[in-house]
Amino acid sequence: MTFDNLKKGDSIFIDANIFVYNFGAQSIECKELLLRCARGELIGCTLTSVLSEVLHRLMIAEAIEKGHITDKNPVKKLRENPEIIKKLTTYIRDVEKIGMLSLPLVEVGRTLLLILLSSHLLPVKIFLP
Repeated sequence: MTFDNLKKGDSIFIDANIFVYNFGAQSIECKELLLRCARGELIGCTLTSVLSEVLHRLMIAEAIEKGHITDKNPVKKLRENPEIIKKLTTYIRDVEKIGMLSLPLVEVGRTLLLILLSSHLLPVKIFLP
């Protein structure tokens, strides 16, 4: 299944990669998917843990892009030099844009999500690029 197969009113779960590929301008398809959610054509939802992952990945990407990190282990570099994080702003604005989509945020463990999906109690399509 591709994003083009989604019909108006479909419910979808949006994984971190959708957001990261959108904000990194790596995927027109991901951007269009989020725009369809913003227009109300699709009913998207995500997990609070997904937003945490997106925040982290975008922060690392921005630090690398701006030349603050050149080491092979960017997380270690940021942990050792937290002042770098204060110089980063784009990742925060990008995550705030997710909030403007008004997506329902679900705080649920993976096990519960899999149980709901397997029992057909949660009729969503999952996209993991």
